[in-house]
Amino acid sequence: MSPTTRTDLPTRPLEAVDDAWATWPRGDRPAALRAAATEVRARLTAAAPVAAVRTLDLVVEPLPAGTVIPGVRRAPVRTVPVVHRLVVVRFTDLAGADRVLVWDPRVPDSPAADGATLPAALTRPDTVTSALHLLGLTPEDVDVCGIGHLHGQDPRLLLGTEVPIGTDRAVRAPLLPRAEVLVARAETDTLRAPHPSQRPRYAGAMHGVRTDLLRETEGSLLLGEGVAVLQTPGHTAGHRSLALATREGVWVVSGNGHVADAWHPHLSRSPGLRERVEATGQEVLVGADAESALDQHDSMVLERAVADAHRTDPRWRTVLPVAELVPAPRAWSLRGAFLLGGVNAGVLRPA
Repeated sequence: MSPTTRTDLPTRPLEAVDDAWATWPRGDRPAALRAAATEVRARLTAAAPVAAVRTLDLVVEPLPAGTVIPGVRRAPVRTVPVVHRLVVVRFTDLAGADRVLVWDPRVPDSPAADGATLPAALTRPDTVTSALHLLGLTPEDVDVCGIGHLHGQDPRLLLGTEVPIGTDRAVRAPLLPRAEVLVARAETDTLRAPHPSQRPRYAGAMHGVRTDLLRETEGSLLLGEGVAVLQTPGHTAGHRSLALATREGVWVVSGNGHVADAWHPHLSRSPGLRERVEATGQEVLVGADAESALDQHDSMVLERAVADAHRTDPRWRTVLPVAELVPAPRAWSLRGAFLLGGVNAGVLRPA
């Protein structure tokens, strides 16, 4: 694509996933989603894999230990470090055009308008722009931006503003000036009218946001060769996961957990986790901050079923937490049994 023009991304619905979510009673839904995962994998691998994918560590944030590893019995520290990753993908869309996609470009700076703030004590070794520069890209090279969920995000910093907000003296320009920004409608609806219990978790409202780049989506979508966005509610009502067919197999990028153990509790070495799921019959470990525990459980079942076995240890599936717990000296006993780290394949260049 030309760096001065924008063409809307063609998409196709993945009806199998959305139909599976309608399964009732809920006890039958995990099996329906596993069956849908088979069709998703077939659609993803029917054509060539994505041309390239890179993950870059972007922001390190301290989170409560009980949120990162829910159900852990002993926590020597109150918070543990979680690294937020930027995922950059080059792929061919459904019309045959080359595209560059970024997933979850977390922007920690907040003007703190309307009394809402992003989590405190963020460190940022890299901005989104400098991270793109490391890959030989500029913000103008990005065609598509996908947002997994808006919990802890301020859309005004990504989409730009129509009026000054907070302490700003002028309007903000979009972070990615050409990118069509895909966000589930349930997420933007939550920002427009949050429940009182949700307000502390959401960084900003939709008031004053530029909407010319925004595309509010419904359901699961195939974006192109080897790329899909899956409806995976639970952590939030509109949570979405990115599914990628790469040369290393099918990967799923998700915000539904912070450690690989969450999708594989039977392999965890953290005290109490295996016992917890064995006692309840759950297949996965649902996060302590999930807005809907039932939905998040089934979303994680879907994600695990779509992903491939990891090449270095096939007991683990390639579900990459978009924000993953990293080892820390003060919390040596709080770590995942398997560190995904990231996925890197192919050669990135402007589309």
